[in-house]
This record gives sequence, structure tokens and C-alpha cells, in this order.
Amino acid sequence: MMKKMIFCVLASVIIGFMSAGSAFAVHIIYAPTGVMHWDKDLAYNGYNMVGGNVLDMAGNLIFTSETLGAGVITREGTQVGLQMGKGKGRNRGVGSLVERDGGKTIWQWVAPSNDTHYLHHDQQRIWNKKLKRNTVLAVSRHNISEEEAVAAGSDPDNPGRGSADAIIEIDMSIPQDPDNPTNNIIWKWRFWDHVVQYYKKDGNLPGGRSTYGNPIRPEDDYGRLDLNVNTNQKTGFNNDWNHVNGIDYNAERDEILISCRENSESFVIDHSLTTEEAAGPKGDFVYRWGNPYNYTKAEEDQATLRGNGHQQTFGQHNTHWIGEGFPGEGEWLTFENGSYRPQFTAHSAIYQINPYDKNGNYIRENDAGYTDSRGSYGIMSNQITWAWSASEFDKFNNGFYSSHGSNAQRLPNGNTLISASEGGHVIEVTMDKKVAWEYVSPVTRERGVWLDVLIPGVENRASVRRYPLDHPGLSKRVKEALQTGEIKPVAGDADVGGNY
Repeated sequence: MMKKMIFCVLASVIIGFMSAGSAFAVHIIYAPTGVMHWDKDLAYNGYNMVGGNVLDMAGNLIFTSETLGAGVITREGTQVGLQMGKGKGRNRGVGSLVERDGGKTIWQWVAPSNDTHYLHHDQQRIWNKKLKRNTVLAVSRHNISEEEAVAAGSDPDNPGRGSADAIIEIDMSIPQDPDNPTNNIIWKWRFWDHVVQYYKKDGNLPGGRSTYGNPIRPEDDYGRLDLNVNTNQKTGFNNDWNHVNGIDYNAERDEILISCRENSESFVIDHSLTTEEAAGPKGDFVYRWGNPYNYTKAEEDQATLRGNGHQQTFGQHNTHWIGEGFPGEGEWLTFENGSYRPQFTAHSAIYQINPYDKNGNYIRENDAGYTDSRGSYGIMSNQITWAWSASEFDKFNNGFYSSHGSNAQRLPNGNTLISASEGGHVIEVTMDKKVAWEYVSPVTRERGVWLDVLIPGVENRASVRRYPLDHPGLSKRVKEALQTGEIKPVAGDADVGGNY
């Protein structure tokens, strides 16, 4: 039998209820790890990837491969992701992008240095239609000197060096030249090329573009990011100014969607431009969503202790398009961490967003309008077409929260798989908000350590991705593991049918 008993050692257990016939969701201090609930009639059956570990729906470990940052399994069965350098922060060695087949590296791109190409958070292999071959988009941070920041118009009370993020595209068919390690970077877009400010009339970038905007109508500068905008708990330009935590590519639109935690905004840029065009006015944002105060400076848009104003996201993660053929196709999903909401007890939410008019053109969020939900969501954009949080149980329930990390994935049957990274809590919910599957990850931040019981003071992690049973790159490897008896149980029993 599944371990249904929750071990109360130090504190209370808070359980929230959904509507009749649906499952519980549990906020725990001590509890067993593994699958907590599985409604086989509601859940989408598949394989779950937790780090480099592939598990079935019952929580059985089928096989383990090396953990890669932002790693995904391709249709060919290889894994593409980030291999981080040793150490912590900027003191770690340079990272690399890798593609592995089992334990064999079949492709690698090593960052030249952490000052110019600090790889972090996300990557995505895409099919480049122009080149007719695979390339990789990656997040790359680069340093900005104090002299360059001051020349651009950094707030005179807060000048200083900092760093800005970029998106680089690497051609996987061109070998990296050790003497010229950027030789196979075929496209680049940088936030630093698209900054605006209202302090210095002669502010400019090294290429000569003026950074001085319209202080009377800052919304005229919609396509650029205010150099001196305050980020989460930081004033003005700083060493982690953007903190891109997710990128996604839309092949039909030839656009890239970028989630920036520190700016609490998601941005769309045009991938069809040349690198030279991307560095100029043509490369300004196509669209942006989540924090209109950044470009309007309007009091009604600003989050305060009185309410969230019109700000929708506070340190969000994993904003991405819902894929073709999936319910909600073409709209966005984002994990709204809620890390810095000034007026609410911390709680996270998942939003589905439709940013378009009926012709598929982007609508600015202020033009779409807002509705006061009078609940824990606050004032909500009319572009939010679906939302879920623990407040679905009751408005005071903050039992599904992660201040960092986390993701949401739309599944083929319309369910949404939601991972609260901190605490390792995963829930699959239906469109009518019933819980179909619930899981507490046994994986800790210390790689290779699995826990039978979730323990205070030990940081469990989970960013789960669900793959279909017939995924071409996964099904063969799973079949081999089952035939050889490699499958073995992990924390949490397999008897998880029905409600608990």
C-alpha cells in the first residue's frame, strides 16, 4: 500500500479541498516522497523526466541518464542541454551546450568565457528553416563596464558595472574552432542594444544609437527596456539585470519568447532579422507582457502594498507557447512565482495567456483591459484565459508555492502539469481544475541523493516534463530497460490508484 500517512513531527498539516469528486492537494512539512495521488481516468499517461531520471506514472525509476541543465530528449533519443562548470556563480568554470547519446557526447559548444558568454538557465534546439538544419538557441549573459553604463545613461545615483542577457544561435553543423570559439554563432540578439533611459539626453550605445527616450510619453518607447527600471528588490542596472529563465521558439511566427525574472516581464523578439538588424531599432521588442509599469510609468499600473496595480507577473518562469495540436494552441503558459508580490502572502499561480486579436496580431495588455478578481490573484488581465493556484481550494491557501524555478506544461489531453521546483511538488490538473496526479520529488539539489521522506532543511527540487508513451526518442530506451529488468522502485509505493 502507498504511504498515505503523513508524518507530523514538528508542525501541522494544511489540507485544502476542491469541489466534490476531486482530489485533495497537500501542503506538508514531513511527508513521504513519490506519487501521492493518481486518478487514472483523468491523468495523461506517459513518462516523467525528473532531472536525468525517467519514471513511469507510478513513480518507478525506469532508467537514469546524466542530468543536463534544461535537458530535453529529442525525437532521435539524444539529450540536449547545458553542462555547467564546476563551482558556484561566476566563479564556476565556463559551461557548455552538449548533445549526448547515452554517455557519449556527439556535439558540444564550450563558452569562450564567463565575462562574454555566461551560459545559464535555458536552451532550445530548433529547426532553422533558412539553413534547413538544426541549430541551438541559448541564453548568454555578458558584462557591461561602468564606463559603458554611464555613457548609456545609467542613473547617476546608481551607475556601476552590470550584466545583460543575450540570445545566441549556434549552428550545430559547424565545428567550434578553439582559436575562434564564436565562429559558429550565426545569430545574436542582446537586451543591451535595446535600452532606453530618461536621465541623460546625450546617452548613447557604443554603436551610436541614442538611448534617450520620451519622458512625457514613455509608452512611446514600448520596444525598449528602461535601463534604470527597478528590478526585484534591486535599484536600476545591476549584475543580474534581466535573469532570463526561459526561452521558446515559434517556427510559424519566426519569433522568440523570453521570460525575464528580474524584470517580471516576458518579451517577444523577431528571429527573422539579421544579427545587424537585430542590434538596431528593427530588433526592438515585438511584444511584452506582465509588468506594464516598466514602460508606462503610470501610477495605476504600479504594484504597491495596496494591490498589484496592473502588474501580472512577479518573478515568473518558463513562459512559452502552447504547441500545435494542443488545447490552447498558440497561447502562452507561464508559471507566476509571485516571489515579490508586495501585498499578498507569497503564493504561485499558472496563467494561460491569449495576447492576440482575432487576426493573430498582438494586443497591448493595457488595451485589453483588466478585471478585479477580488481574490488572491488580484487585478487580472483580460488576456488571461485560464489560471490555477492553490487558492482554487480556498483563497487563503498558499500551499503550492515556489519563489524560484518551476514550470508548467500543457499535455495533449488538455491537462496542465505544474512543477513547483522548490519543495519538489508537482500537480497535474484538468481544465476544470481537478487534480489528476500529484507527486513529491525525492530528488534534492545535491545530485544523486534521493529521499524517502521530505524533511525540513533539505531542499528538494522538481521540474518535471511529461513525455508520451510513444515518444520515438524515449520508447525504445524504455522498452530496453523493461526487457533487461533495469526498472526498479524508488521512494513512494506503486499502489496509488483512486483518491486518498
